[in-house]
Amino acid sequence: MLRVKTIQITLTLAFLSCLFWACAQRNSAAYCSDWPSEITRTYIGPRYWANRLQDWKLANGRVECVFSGRNRSLALLTHELGEQTGDFELRVRFGFFQQNDDSSLAWAGFRIGAKGRFNDYRDTAVHGEGLGVGVTPDGRFVWDDSLLADVPGFDPSALQNEGIDFEVQGQFDDGTYQLKLTVFAADSSGALAQITIP
Repeated sequence: MLRVKTIQITLTLAFLSCLFWACAQRNSAAYCSDWPSEITRTYIGPRYWANRLQDWKLANGRVECVFSGRNRSLALLTHELGEQTGDFELRVRFGFFQQNDDSSLAWAGFRIGAKGRFNDYRDTAVHGEGLGVGVTPDGRFVWDDSLLADVPGFDPSALQNEGIDFEVQGQFDDGTYQLKLTVFAADSSGALAQITIP
């Protein structure tokens, strides 16, 4: 089973430009980004660290990674799941608006358990390494930067149009976590695919 102690919430992009939309807040304990639609700028905001700063912009009520490259990430600085144990859920809506020649290496999702060398949130935001989980533009799950199963019934054109919702649920049991990765249609018509990793 997977052992994860500290979860740093980091959205990670690799080799492909990507965009993130605002989400609907599900309950009062949840954190939900609120991207203003009337602002266009490179600086995302005081709660976020963008790697590299110039590769990201706030526009059209979403955050866009405007430069394709490895390990482009957006870290939420104000929240993390610390040393406590328990279940967690992370969810993001994303889509790809630019195709690359090497899109087989591209993915968007989360970097779970990210830690830097100095065990400090600022170092982790810049240099943190962790477990990468996500979805590729052609509809495959990514686990620890390796490709897993195809997402059945997944139409990759959704990533260029309305996007998808990607969810990671961690269930804590006897000192370990089991992760469930789920892809949802952005129109809320239900889950397209799910995979559980012990």
